[in-house]
Amino acid sequence: MPRRHRHRDKHDGGFTLLELLLVLAIASLLFALVPPLFSAAVPGARLKSEARELAATLRQARNQAIIGNRDVSVVLETRPPRYRIGNAAPHDLPDGLALDMPGAAQEGIVEDQPRRLYFYPDGSSSGETILLRQGERAYRLRVDWLLGDVALSEGGSDAR
Repeated sequence: MPRRHRHRDKHDGGFTLLELLLVLAIASLLFALVPPLFSAAVPGARLKSEARELAATLRQARNQAIIGNRDVSVVLETRPPRYRIGNAAPHDLPDGLALDMPGAAQEGIVEDQPRRLYFYPDGSSSGETILLRQGERAYRLRVDWLLGDVALSEGGSDAR
């Protein structure tokens, strides 16, 4: 049987130069407009990420106290803002983030002095409220003294 050849249209094989230029123009606009939107969202995302990381560190310290059957401390410093479990290397917070402990002022503790939060083998803790701030935004971490639970909230809503 003889093969039949199909005649192709000249537009069947690809894109026209006009179509390619139009796609490149749209892509250029997106590349120019989208980065400023992301950079505006990054500071808030960084604050939330650091708040979650601090909450995870506090929970890790509680777990170490229970598993190791010993007291474990978390050292919190306001200047420079950083924290660490026991004698481990400190985790420095990024520039622009502040670490505050409102309860320290009420107890007559000097603000610049490191503050120790203790977790005990029974799961309880010395209790603390920690504020992680960046400008007007803030996250509050509450460590319950009786159960050692760590609650993270923003704007009054609790999330565990």
